[in-house]
Amino acid sequence: MAEMYPAVKNITGDRVPIAYHECGVPPNPDSCFKKGAMWSWWMEWHTNFIRKVDPKYLKYVYNHDLIITKDELPDIVSKYGEK
Repeated sequence: MAEMYPAVKNITGDRVPIAYHECGVPPNPDSCFKKGAMWSWWMEWHTNFIRKVDPKYLKYVYNHDLIITKDELPDIVSKYGEK
């Protein structure tokens, strides 16, 4: 997983954010930070896949200071939506 980030960055440069989509296990934020693999977002598989991931690890990832979850995002539609 960490090897994919520099490979994609070699293609895109700094022009676009790099997403790590459809992962079975979310990336470890500390490992990614140390390796410079700062994914703009990631999407974890659900149902049977998420049930196989250690709940302690999921809690660690989702509560990490580098991770912003959907519930932490501002409601930009209500603030900047149609007027």
